[in-house]
Amino acid sequence: MSLFSHICERIDKNYVDIKDKKIIVFPYGKGGCVLENALGCYGLAADLIIDNFQKSENKEIKKFDTLAHIDPAVCVLLIASDSEAAVNSIETFLESIQSSIKIIHLFETKEEKLERLRLEKEQEKLRLEKEQEREKIRLEREERERIRLEREEEKERLHLEASRKGFIKRLMKAIEEKLTDTQKKYRDQLLKKINDGTYCYEETKCLCGASEDEIIGKRDIHGLPVQNVICRQCGLVRINPRITQESYNQYYDDEFRYINLQFAEEYRLIHSWFVGRKRGDAFLDFIAADIEKWDKNILILDIGCGSGGMLYEFKIQGYQNTLGIDMDSSCVTYGRNKGMNLSCVSSRDLSWTESHQYDLVILSHVFEHFLDIKSELEVISYLLKPGGYLFISTPGRFGYERYRGVYNIFDGSVFRFGHTYGFSLEILSDIMAVNGFELVRGNQEIMALFQYTGVSVPIQGNCDHYEQSLDYMFYSFMPWNKAHKEYIKYIKFIRDMDLSQPAFLYGTSEETEQFMICCKLLKGKLNIRLFDRDAKPGDVVMGVPVEQPNKSMFQKDIIVFDNIDEPCQELLHDYQANIIWLSEKLA
Repeated sequence: MSLFSHICERIDKNYVDIKDKKIIVFPYGKGGCVLENALGCYGLAADLIIDNFQKSENKEIKKFDTLAHIDPAVCVLLIASDSEAAVNSIETFLESIQSSIKIIHLFETKEEKLERLRLEKEQEKLRLEKEQEREKIRLEREERERIRLEREEEKERLHLEASRKGFIKRLMKAIEEKLTDTQKKYRDQLLKKINDGTYCYEETKCLCGASEDEIIGKRDIHGLPVQNVICRQCGLVRINPRITQESYNQYYDDEFRYINLQFAEEYRLIHSWFVGRKRGDAFLDFIAADIEKWDKNILILDIGCGSGGMLYEFKIQGYQNTLGIDMDSSCVTYGRNKGMNLSCVSSRDLSWTESHQYDLVILSHVFEHFLDIKSELEVISYLLKPGGYLFISTPGRFGYERYRGVYNIFDGSVFRFGHTYGFSLEILSDIMAVNGFELVRGNQEIMALFQYTGVSVPIQGNCDHYEQSLDYMFYSFMPWNKAHKEYIKYIKFIRDMDLSQPAFLYGTSEETEQFMICCKLLKGKLNIRLFDRDAKPGDVVMGVPVEQPNKSMFQKDIIVFDNIDEPCQELLHDYQANIIWLSEKLA
């Protein structure tokens, strides 16, 4: 408040005591001048100005002693100063002459100021108490909302967990039914070794050096506990944690061949032979454009050759200088009996005696079993002639349509206990490039031919590989049944829409719930709102509230299944909604 306004307020408050009296103003200074102006606003004027310390050429200023000669009954003294010394000086003088003149302080007195400060302090205290009470109420409301949301999330989590457990139970039952007695025996033996610590585990880092991973599977195709992760930086899939090299060596000696044995032992070697021949035939078709340029006398080495069936296909084509190596002595013996040049020796041991000799090295379904890829490729580069070729065949992450599995949340998979890495062609090419191998040709199955250049190219982590791998694995591994295949189509369709505004989905049927489960698997990427004409307060589907329809909803497209009844269709028609029938859209 300005000084003028403050003085006017005090005059207004004391106007009755002022209006009919002779007005004496003290002092003449700034406060006195403002007081004169304020009096003018009320039609009043100062009759006398007193001040022992101020002089003016324009106004007549009287000394204090003038007050001794006036009648106090007809006068009023207006003090317009907050100076304690000035106020004391005039009050002391009035006491000295025993004057009873009425005094009106237009500025706060010391007592008034103290009282005002006391009141302000009390008001501030009350304000803070009210504010604290409001904050307490707000925090209690937030806490209640937090508890409500936690309960809803827990309810949703339990629902998903129940769905996951039910699925796992069905999955494990299906796996159990497919396993032979021999497979069950050695699977249980492997589980026992894992549980009692015979097989030791170790943490692994991605080959690109990044440490941020996402879990994409916790079980292998035989129901064994295998945690596969995908690198968010480059998209490489690997087992983490995995058992150590020493444990893997024991696993390959004791359980590997039997867990993967789908028929009687006496047919295993025959199966290995014909599988090798089939892969060899496919390889020859794959390199048909290159093989015409190759001399029939080139040296070929097949690492992990099994019974040698793959090399037999080369032998038929006239390639006689072949060698196959495998650590399974029974497979090697079987292949030798078929006239194949096979040896039970490791590639590392072979490199000590036969360095830089081979024109072509074959790794058929071996590469995915390596633990130390860099070290293994160093051995292979030592075995190859300069400019030699390396053929790799391995299960490709983008070539799994033939498998049935479920990605991530349902915890099933197409992974295998011995497959330490999983590749796409692009990721494999990056890994090979950093180890001095250049891609000649390849596909996503994976069948890939590389040439050894010895020139290392650094890995460039590509987040697109990560996104593409997640999308592919989700869409390929999710559809265990016909219904889920339809839901995946729906999600693909909706994900291509503009989701800056919500997508409205009509109905609360079981189909809707299954559809929302699929949406949840996309980790919240879909902005879905549900509505139904029979919705009641509190109705939710997979944590999404179900709303009563209103006209504001129908400004956008409405997505519906093809099984809604006629009353529902009439309701949508009345609102002139633009209906998207998914069954027609995806036909």
